Order: sequence, then C-alpha cells, then structure tokens
Amino acid sequence: MNYFGICKDVLTIVLKEKKDYFALINQRCNKEKLTDKDKYICLNLVGSFLRNYYFIRKATEFVFGKNDFDVLLITGLYFVNNAFVKSCSEEDALNYLKEELLKKDINVSNDQITVLNGICKDKKAYAFPSTNIRKGSMAYFSMKFNLPEWFVKMMIKYYGSENGLASCRLISRVPTQNLWLNSLKDITESDKQLLNDFELCDNGTYEYKGKGSFRKTQAIKEKVLLPIQLSYLDLLNELPNLKHSNYTIYLGGRSFIYMPIVAKYNKEGNQATIIASALKDNYELLNIKKTYGLKNLYFNEAQPDSLDSLISKKQDLFVMFAKSSEFDKLRNSPDYSVIFDSNKLDEYIASENLSLESGAKYVSDGGYLVYCVDTLGLKETNKLVANFLENHAEFELIKEKQYLPNENNSIFYYAILRKKDNA
Repeated sequence: MNYFGICKDVLTIVLKEKKDYFALINQRCNKEKLTDKDKYICLNLVGSFLRNYYFIRKATEFVFGKNDFDVLLITGLYFVNNAFVKSCSEEDALNYLKEELLKKDINVSNDQITVLNGICKDKKAYAFPSTNIRKGSMAYFSMKFNLPEWFVKMMIKYYGSENGLASCRLISRVPTQNLWLNSLKDITESDKQLLNDFELCDNGTYEYKGKGSFRKTQAIKEKVLLPIQLSYLDLLNELPNLKHSNYTIYLGGRSFIYMPIVAKYNKEGNQATIIASALKDNYELLNIKKTYGLKNLYFNEAQPDSLDSLISKKQDLFVMFAKSSEFDKLRNSPDYSVIFDSNKLDEYIASENLSLESGAKYVSDGGYLVYCVDTLGLKETNKLVANFLENHAEFELIKEKQYLPNENNSIFYYAILRKKDNA
C-alpha cells in the first residue's frame, strides 16, 4: 500500500487549496476502496504531519537547505512515519525518501540521513543552529506549539508573555471534552445506563472515561449526551430569565450553543427563532423541532444583513453567535493553523461588526443583546464591543468575559448588552 503517495496527494490539496484533510482522505479511500485500517493509517500520517507542520518546515530547510514544497511533503511524511505513526518500516520509508528526492535531483547523503533520523528520535531536544532559531524566539515558539508566528505574537501582545504563551501551549494539546446531558430529551432508565462510561463532574457536565472515541458511544449516537464547552454553560447561567417572551439565536457558523439555550427557555412559553447563515453547517436544526416536540421553535437561513423578512417584532433576547476567525478550531483541527488565512481577519472583523449592528435593530427596550464568538483576538471581542457601545448610547454593558485555554480550557468570548428602557 502506497500510503505516502496517497498522503502526499491529500496534503498537496490541503496546503494549496485550503481544504479539509479528513474529508479528502475519506473521498480518496472510498474511491480506491481501501480498508478501514488503510484509512486509519492515512489519517494518522496526514494528521501528524499537520500537527508538526511548522517544525517540519524548519527541519526540512535545515537538513536539505531547500524551501521546496515537494521536498517539504516528502521529508515530513518520512519524519512523522519514523517519529509517530510507523506505517511502514524505516527501511521502506528511507527508500521512499531517496526515490522521491532523486526525482527532485537531490542525492541524500549519509550525514543528512543521520541528522534527519536524530530529529525523528528526539524532536524536542534537537536544535537547528544554522537557522538562527534561538530558544524563546517567535520561530521557536511557532515550532514548539505548531502555530504561525503571527498568532504567537498576537497572543503575547494581547495577553502578555505568561498568559499568551501558556494559552499557546494548551492550544497545541487536545482539550478535555465535556458533555452536556440533553435536557431537551426525556431521559429513560435505559438512557441512564448509557452513562456508565462517563463521569459526572461537579459543574454538572460529564467527562468520558472509556476507551476509544466518545463519539462512537451509544450515549452520543442517541443524543443522551451532547458535546459542550464549559464556557457555554457559564453564559447560560448569566442569561436573563424569560417567560412568554420572544427570542432569537443567530448562528454565523456551526455550533451547539443553541441547544442549552433552547433547553433553558423551552418550558416557559417562550417563542424561539433560530437563524443560521448556512443550515447545512448546523444539521441538527433540520430535525430538532420534530425530535423534541418543540412547537414554539422556528428556524430559517439568512445572512445577518437580511433579517427583516424573518423577524417581525422586537425581541426580548437576541443571541448573536457571529462568524469569526474561530480560533477554537486550533485545539481540535490539526489543519486549521496551517490553512487559516490571516489576510481574512479584517473581513471577519467587518462581518462581526455588521452582525452586532444587525442584531441590535431587533432588541426591544429593556431587552438583551448577546454577542459571542469562539475566538480570542481583541479586535473581534473586547475592542469590537467597546466601539459598538461608543456608537450606541442606548445599550449598556452588563457583563463580558474572555475565556483562555490556560484559565478555563476554553476559547470563547461573550458580552451581554442591555437596551435601556425607553431608549
């Protein structure tokens, strides 16, 4: 099985066309009718490559003195195979490396192989003296945390060296996954037995203690438990009580934030409208009303600047989950730090401003506007809300909070704004 060839093809598309690696590998494996084992190996190879991308880039330049795209892929796949995945023997991996580099007119010397194998065996301790990467530099932290240098600089600028670097360190690790007991569903005795592999935490969420992926458990498949950020539940506790009220949730991207909010207000005679910029990104919306018998729930698809035809009256609560840079994905998607285009940050900020302005139009006097994003850039969070308040004296800030990985294992920001009475 030519795992390297398949993975090189996939990585070429991921890095050049900024596409999702998981979907690409599934498509390739289905097309070639590969076994689950083959697919698993390919996923591990590509995932490991992406999780070590910034390190691999410097190592390739150090060993071969070239900043060439194909050489990067060839060397990177050799590195992750020998260091982590072991999809084939070191001899077969070495033969692949030599054959592919020869196509690039590169003859691999024994000294280069020795250096490369030393890097594979001791990634953390190895230094690249000729690249002028000193410990504590932005390039060093980029390699260490597999984050682009501009992101590390941003974190230090906004949150200081200690908090910024501590957050970068945790971003590079898979976070603890908390799960929420789906209170929209009537929990039966048989459902309770599905929770045996989960431990109830003090905050009321559950943590998976079984083996393998929690997503394959019956508790998840039957929607007894749903993945949740702890910060979402903190926001839930801060939201106002509503009774016989109208409220709207806008989803600019895929998120389960609406589930606990709907559950909070479901039994108080409230009428909810959920609007998504793309319903396909929030597929649960397509059957949530029928599944849980939510008679007072309505949903539509629209962009934030075209809500007039969907909202006919002022809302007592408008939760705006704006489309953002979504840096929370850095913790769960190994390709996100590589494919994210920093040149689009200004577009995200403009879109977030538009979302906040649009939501404000539909809030009743005494009602609440909640702005939230899964990100941590100040221009998308605190500064954006501060600018809004400067231009909207009719609103007052009730509470805002930024969650950082080193503080509470989340990347999330929310601001609760209240429209003054008789504004």
